Amino acid sequence: MIITIAIAAAIGAIIRYLLSSLNRDLPWGTLAANNLAVFAIPVILNFQMDLSDALVIGFAGSLSTVSTFALEMHNFSFAMKLRYATLTLITCLASFEIASYLF
Repeated sequence: MIITIAIAAAIGAIIRYLLSSLNRDLPWGTLAANNLAVFAIPVILNFQMDLSDALVIGFAGSLSTVSTFALEMHNFSFAMKLRYATLTLITCLASFEIASYLF
């Protein structure tokens, strides 16, 4: 199980790194990574594999990142922090619900 988590985490981290190239004035890459991660959770769990928990912990856990989100928010004005936090929350909840509905 630990090996599976490590491999899945490596894949998630690489995708997260590649998506960071989309970051500009607004961290679009972080937003995309977090939304992809929460979309992936219901998809992975739907397959009910023995490895589902490991894939969620490893892949989705390393793809999404609260620490990067917090660091990026640090550089924003208060108004921008509210906008970006709201955008992240709404889109991540929507991504999760859409994936849950589809899968």
